[in-house]
Amino acid sequence: PDLMEKDPSASETTWAMHSVVADKGSVHLVGAEDPQQHTVAAFYKFVLLDDYQEMQPRLQKFCEDNNIFGTILLAKEGVNSTVAGSADSIAALLAYLRSDPRLATLTAKFSEAEEAPFRK
Repeated sequence: PDLMEKDPSASETTWAMHSVVADKGSVHLVGAEDPQQHTVAAFYKFVLLDDYQEMQPRLQKFCEDNNIFGTILLAKEGVNSTVAGSADSIAALLAYLRSDPRLATLTAKFSEAEEAPFRK
C-alpha cells in the first residue's frame, strides 16, 4: 500500500504511515518503540478547521519527527486524539497545535505508561 492514502468520499482526512492503512477519518502513527516512560495525552476541540486536509501532512511529519504514536482525528469540525510519546515530544505537539489560533485553548488530560500504549 501507499505510505499515505486518502478517502476522497470522507469528510475527514484519512491517512496512514509506514504502510499501515488508517480507519476512515483517523490518523495512525507508526514508529519504533521507546523503552522510556511514555506520556499519554488525550484531547479534543470542536472548532471549524476548513483546512484540515492541508494540516494533515504537516501534523503527520511533526509526529513522525517527534516519535509520537497514537491516533489523531482531524475533521472540518475539529480534532480528537489520544497520543503517546516522551513528555517533551507531547509538550512539543501541544505547543505546535496551540500555535494555530483556532487551537490556542486546546486542553489535554495526561497519564503515564511504562510500556508503549500504541504500536502505531
